[in-house]
Amino acid sequence: MIRRSPHCRPVPAIAAAVLCAGVSLAPAQTSPAPAPPATTQSAADNEAAETLAMRKEREGQLKNMPVVHVKSLREVVQFAIEKDDIVVRTTVPPTDICAVVVDGQPTLISVSAQRGDAPPAAQAQEQGSLYQPPFFSVMRHEYPPSGGVAITQINVVVPRVAISKSAEAAGEFRNVDFIQSDDFLEESDDRVRFYVQEHRNDEPVVDLKLSAKNVAELRRKYPAETMRYLEPIFREFGQSGVLFQVSPQAAWQVLGAAITPPADVVKQVEAILVELDADDAKQRDTAARELEQLGQPAALVLMQRDRSKLSEEQQARVETFLAPFKPLSDDEAERMRSDMEFLLTALSAEDPALAARALERLKEVAKQPIAFDVSATGAARAEAIAKLRAQLIPATTRPATTQLTPRSTPPPEAEEPSAPQPATPRPAP
Repeated sequence: MIRRSPHCRPVPAIAAAVLCAGVSLAPAQTSPAPAPPATTQSAADNEAAETLAMRKEREGQLKNMPVVHVKSLREVVQFAIEKDDIVVRTTVPPTDICAVVVDGQPTLISVSAQRGDAPPAAQAQEQGSLYQPPFFSVMRHEYPPSGGVAITQINVVVPRVAISKSAEAAGEFRNVDFIQSDDFLEESDDRVRFYVQEHRNDEPVVDLKLSAKNVAELRRKYPAETMRYLEPIFREFGQSGVLFQVSPQAAWQVLGAAITPPADVVKQVEAILVELDADDAKQRDTAARELEQLGQPAALVLMQRDRSKLSEEQQARVETFLAPFKPLSDDEAERMRSDMEFLLTALSAEDPALAARALERLKEVAKQPIAFDVSATGAARAEAIAKLRAQLIPATTRPATTQLTPRSTPPPEAEEPSAPQPATPRPAP
């Protein structure tokens, strides 16, 4: 279990080893420096010994389990947002519980999965393929070189999804819980709960109790909190940007107003507009297909063009073409042009031109120079965006001001269920 010790303090790994050997790190001087209080040193030694014992116990548990081999953590668990809900998938074949070996290296991760009601023959054919398990559980232990312990858990009993992480080190304790459950609908329309508790030397510093109708609304209402506390859990499993994504269509709708379309594209669109008003229906249909082939560049031209003098036939054809390229209302698109969170999210666009435009607009809105490499990819880009978000967007919630109620039970460690079990939801905040 994770235990909180009010006496531990940050000790670098090398220094901790020296302290355990009874050697002082103080520089030479005429009068010896006072030794650390015995109680503090003893607490640090006890903490290190306790952490080592926990790690050995966890390693012993995993050695007794069957093993599943994967190439990356994305094969163990893959997250997605679909219809504004978190969806969890895996390639791990059905198992009561097994230890995870990634690219030939043992880990401190265990996984349980059930495939559901598919017939055995179909299940055999799908081995190694990505599927959505109705019952699923992952437990990951981490023991950083700097000390402490962190436990990440993912539990699914469809449609319920629970993601949590508890971490303790050097007198600091943090617990993060995300719960997506229809059970909450008995209390309100909010089916998502998000809790964060932090203590420092037994003093509460953060106590968040947030709720939303879905994860998309949670992200929209509390971008700083979800980026700081929830997004890092997805990054643990090699999946940056799960929460903070924006469709290219929406980004171009918001940012394209300031871009001058190429002259040759404008000429093509104007020629097609003439054909859209032809007397021959086949000619109009052909022109409509040509417009679709031009795609996004043509959409930018038409969104900027004055269409008030077009015929009803042209108007109808253009609106049909533009519908997929205008996921936002005009008012919402205008608002998003100055929405810092939207612009930060657009920095993750795969199209370099779109990311570059988002950066330019972000500088205008922030009214300050911003250093950002739009050519960066993967984790490097995600980390840079996270730093910018922390710098530019303050949290919308406040730290705790009263003592928190301690958890009634610590996070599980030694015993793991053979299959995920539904958990009793917390009371609504």
